[in-house]
Amino acid sequence: MKKIATLLLASFGLLLLSRCRPDGGTLRGYFWTSRQNGGPYYLYINDTLKGTLPAFSRPPECGEAGLEQKTLFIPLRSGVHVITVKDRQGNLMLSERYKLYKGKGNLSLSVSMDSPQGSNRHVISGDCSVEEISF
Repeated sequence: MKKIATLLLASFGLLLLSRCRPDGGTLRGYFWTSRQNGGPYYLYINDTLKGTLPAFSRPPECGEAGLEQKTLFIPLRSGVHVITVKDRQGNLMLSERYKLYKGKGNLSLSVSMDSPQGSNRHVISGDCSVEEISF
């Protein structure tokens, strides 16, 4: 009987602990580039092709009408993501590593560049992130 009670208590404790650590939320990522020539450029996340990186002369903004259709929209879950951009020949133009946590009203985003060339600029508002990728 003591073993059953101990097992039930341990199970209840694990259940409580697992509820305290959420999986994390999702950040709505909108990607684009201001580079107008030499394209198309392809965006990969964790080695999976996500689509062609659209080019604009001015930055789109969170809340702008048609933002999902204009930019490359990718929902990003909490975690580590490797983001790369390649040209049509498969040459690496940019590589960056995201460490993202979103949950319980908090957002933490750390971006480190893994390639010598390239940069990015983020505009974050709530759960919306518009990222300009330059290379």
